[in-house]
Amino acid sequence: MHKTLLWACILVVLPSLLSPSIAHVSAGLSVASLEIEVSPSTVDLAVGETRNITITVTRSSLWNRRDVTLYALNLPQDVSISFTPKRARPPFKSIATIGVNAACKAGDFNVEIMAISKNELASATVTLHISANVKTVDIAAYWDSYCTNRTTAIDWGTIEPSSSKDVTIYLKNEGDVNVTLSLNTANWNPSIAYSHISLSWNYSAEKINPSGKIAVTLTLTVSPDTSGITSFSFDIIITGSG
Repeated sequence: MHKTLLWACILVVLPSLLSPSIAHVSAGLSVASLEIEVSPSTVDLAVGETRNITITVTRSSLWNRRDVTLYALNLPQDVSISFTPKRARPPFKSIATIGVNAACKAGDFNVEIMAISKNELASATVTLHISANVKTVDIAAYWDSYCTNRTTAIDWGTIEPSSSKDVTIYLKNEGDVNVTLSLNTANWNPSIAYSHISLSWNYSAEKINPSGKIAVTLTLTVSPDTSGITSFSFDIIITGSG
């Protein structure tokens, strides 16, 4: 006689008794392990300039060996950024070149640098302080062609009616834009001298480049009907315009 034995298996489902700390560690395994650092985190640029910053990307998890790609978000208009390299496997450093073209407006801008891989993301912020590029117009007068001896005053000496006298000086563009020059006088003493004495030059309106220089001859002419003027003074004003 054969007997059949019946076995009953009971599956008992128990509530989780994991401690909070263990549950936290388990959840942490699914969190992105990327880290990104930007140096410097604040960059001063003028319109038309470029600057480099260093992006450092690391990964705390050894099991993930995927490449990471870099992106930039919230770039202001007329600002560009390029990464070298743009994609690599952590740990790595990338040089980000930031360029500001001439049409960019001045201001402070927060740009987010993103490191992205599958199921991973990290970000850091770099602040761009963009200032307007100020162009200066600065003309200086010198006695010598090497532009070392400044001309601050001209002594015309003795000059007779119906005669003229020439003085040569060197004008240097010490600004950073091309300029065209103009000549004026002011503050005549005595004021009547303005009606009988004139100043001219041989400048022919050519543009002077930054750091460029030209020799000009100033000519003082006294009219024939001049009388009663024994001495005089006046200001010579040479202006450069871009």
